[in-house]
Amino acid sequence: MCFPTRAARVVGLAALFMVILFTVPLATTFYVATNGNDANPGTSAQPWRTLQKAANTVHAGDLVLVANGNYVGFQVTADGTSASRITFRANGNNVVVNARNASTPDNINIEGGNYVTVEGFIVDNAPRVGIRAVTATGVVIRNNRISDSGLDGILTGYTPLIQIIDNVASGSVQEHGIYVSNSNSPADNPILRGNECFDNNQNGMQINGDCWTNGDGIISGALVENNIIHHNNWKGFSMISLQSSTIRNNVVYENGISAGAGGIHLADQPDCGLPSNNNVVANNTIHEPRIAGIRMTNGSTNNTIFNNLVVSYSIANTIVDESGGNHIDPVSNLKFTSVSGLFLGVGAGDYHLLPNSPVIDDGVSSYRSVPAPTADADGVARPQGPRPDVGSFERASATGIGDTPGLDVTLEQNAPNPFGGSTRIAFTVPDGAQTRIDMEVYDAQGRRVRSLASDPQASGRVEVSWDGRNDAGQQVASGVYFYKLSTPRGAMTRRMTLLR
Repeated sequence: MCFPTRAARVVGLAALFMVILFTVPLATTFYVATNGNDANPGTSAQPWRTLQKAANTVHAGDLVLVANGNYVGFQVTADGTSASRITFRANGNNVVVNARNASTPDNINIEGGNYVTVEGFIVDNAPRVGIRAVTATGVVIRNNRISDSGLDGILTGYTPLIQIIDNVASGSVQEHGIYVSNSNSPADNPILRGNECFDNNQNGMQINGDCWTNGDGIISGALVENNIIHHNNWKGFSMISLQSSTIRNNVVYENGISAGAGGIHLADQPDCGLPSNNNVVANNTIHEPRIAGIRMTNGSTNNTIFNNLVVSYSIANTIVDESGGNHIDPVSNLKFTSVSGLFLGVGAGDYHLLPNSPVIDDGVSSYRSVPAPTADADGVARPQGPRPDVGSFERASATGIGDTPGLDVTLEQNAPNPFGGSTRIAFTVPDGAQTRIDMEVYDAQGRRVRSLASDPQASGRVEVSWDGRNDAGQQVASGVYFYKLSTPRGAMTRRMTLLR
């Protein structure tokens, strides 16, 4: 038997390495700008002009950075992987996609493209859907502002493992702000976190398994948390054939302007026989003066409801169980017919708790062996007192809604909120408790945008304003931002929404 020499083996391994090197493309960063040309190589110095050129070129691991300006939409069919995503990212605060793509009547369409991320875009006036994702796995839609879409702001179908995070979806002409539809997977596991939906013609956010579309008809394993849903014509949350999911720490208010069953409605698609069962609805703040707060219909049973703060026009309409068989904690679900004495600023959309709100320390740490959320909608650890507060927010130290340890510094919610031109932010350091403070604004990706104040000896009530500009004096894009007050003893953060 003959064996190759050591030199031959080295040559063979080198050849194999070269084959691997040239058959597995390396991840690349591409650039798109309004002064680009699709004949360019797509580099920073020579960017492309269109998003569709980028979508036609990318492969797993690639990043597309898009400069400020107005763009025609695009369709993505290429696949990333869970370890090497394809990412389209706004590389500025005013990257606007305000025209449909060439293939579908949507501005941004992800169709069959797995593990694709779309983040930071302003998406306006889509004929059908602002951002659409169908028959795709692992898509992330994050930190976009979508407005005035013909049908829905964000629409997904047959999209297991989708994440829809920190978007603002408003003004949908026909239907919903965000619509997660259809399932052909036993483990859908969508995440809908930190979104704001308002002024939509029907529901703020709808999840619908829809048995009539040849799938299994059930959306399961959803995590719906920290969303703000308000001023939609119909329901806040419409949950149809949603099972084994968690709905927590959401703020739902002033929906049902023209119709609607509830702020949070658990139901079944008509004639499907797949009701919304086995869900957890915990620590939500709901203020619905026209419709029911929480409603369960069409045979939706075995849902666990606790630690919710619900205000409606009558006690009977705070939590309505038309199905029976649901587990509604009579102690920790607190029901009111007036917002008086509960919240800091309902008129400004501020549902943080007043210092003496009767719901403080009135929650439970678990109900029927289901644990309460360990953090509130601002990310503050629960509980801060002997028991959790009821509703979405925990009033406590270092939370942006209470006191820093030993200083009793209070940070107020900005007003107005949402805002267009400018907004006011106030904090109070009690007399005799001078401390250093720094106030800064961050975007939803954690990048510092603006310094608003820095005072080594702050005391009393101080009010600052933010005009929606960064430290360079440039206007930033619409979206969710956070203002952070830092002291030597801790930091407090609040969320605000800029809408131009």
